[in-house]
Amino acid sequence: MSTPDPFTVEQDAPVRPAPEPGDFQSRVREYSRLRRQQSDNEDAAKSIKDKADELEKELLDEWAQYELQNQKLADGSTVYLDRKLWARVEEGVDKGDVLDALVEAGHEEFVTRTFNSNTLSAWLRELERDGTPLPEPLVGKLSTSEVFKLKIRRS
Repeated sequence: MSTPDPFTVEQDAPVRPAPEPGDFQSRVREYSRLRRQQSDNEDAAKSIKDKADELEKELLDEWAQYELQNQKLADGSTVYLDRKLWARVEEGVDKGDVLDALVEAGHEEFVTRTFNSNTLSAWLRELERDGTPLPEPLVGKLSTSEVFKLKIRRS
């Protein structure tokens, strides 16, 4: 029994009758309007975030200068200092060396074998584009799915 080609998509969905032109067009226009509104709101939100991020940098310096923990506001909210400690690989150190050091230190629980699904998907798209079959060891272990989305080009 042969393994199905992961690049083959079966078309089992029933064919729907063509939509009524007026209704379809009005819904397409509404979809386009909503996506434009979403994009405009995202642009506005990014602008607000950028301004807040800049102000936060300034305030953090002052926060340290005044040695504050929190600041109560008239509206009842409290702005407070939140500290998080994050690990990162030292500059110039190979990540593999850190993985080995974690194992040597007895902390295998932080070391995992994994792959990036976005990078793997991009590679699969390249294989499909080039007409290259999936390498044999991966047949039956990887599958693909297609996702269709509507996109809009602004004129």
